[in-house]
Amino acid sequence: VVAMEGGKNAMTFKSLFYDLVVSKYYDDEVAEATADSRRRCVELLSIESGDIVLDLGCGSGLNQPFIAEAVGAEGRIIGLDASSAMLDLAEDRAREQGYRDKLKLIQGDARKMSELISESPDKVMTTLFFSVVSDWQSVFSASYRLLNAGGRYLVMDTFWEKPNLAARFLITRYAAKAAVPGFKPLEESCEDYYFENFPPDIEPGFYIAVGRKPLEN
Repeated sequence: VVAMEGGKNAMTFKSLFYDLVVSKYYDDEVAEATADSRRRCVELLSIESGDIVLDLGCGSGLNQPFIAEAVGAEGRIIGLDASSAMLDLAEDRAREQGYRDKLKLIQGDARKMSELISESPDKVMTTLFFSVVSDWQSVFSASYRLLNAGGRYLVMDTFWEKPNLAARFLITRYAAKAAVPGFKPLEESCEDYYFENFPPDIEPGFYIAVGRKPLEN
């Protein structure tokens, strides 16, 4: 059973849109197209066996098979999302692929994650979320505070300053924003910052950014 911490009160118009509309086609359209990039994200995040990984804005759990393999038998995944329908898909995926026992799913407002999550993750991974979520800067700040010092934080998302027709279609279909610079807080706050376009040989639009939260003095 999905942990309903926050429940329906946490749902915004956009999360209801994902519940009622996007959840019906998300996996069919996105899973295969983004599998390589999600695998690359887990590689860049340098997840270690036994890590606690926060999958922020986890949606239907497309990151989680890759994370589950990386954290090993002793590691755990925390998946946070506001859409109950997307979390139901994530739970079904976990049961089918055999990692449900290491996964905690939480429905709630990501800006209030300090009230929903009682432990500090070793890694934070968020994919295709900052371009969709409201008040993404507050969401980043809340998750960055939660991250253990020395932990790594990764963002995969879209960034089109001048979106073409195809980009505009995707933006509308997934209720996203074209030019959310979700990589900037990492660039400004983290050590060992790294950025790449994905795939590397196409016009910029999709990126992966990762960095390490400095150790406390």
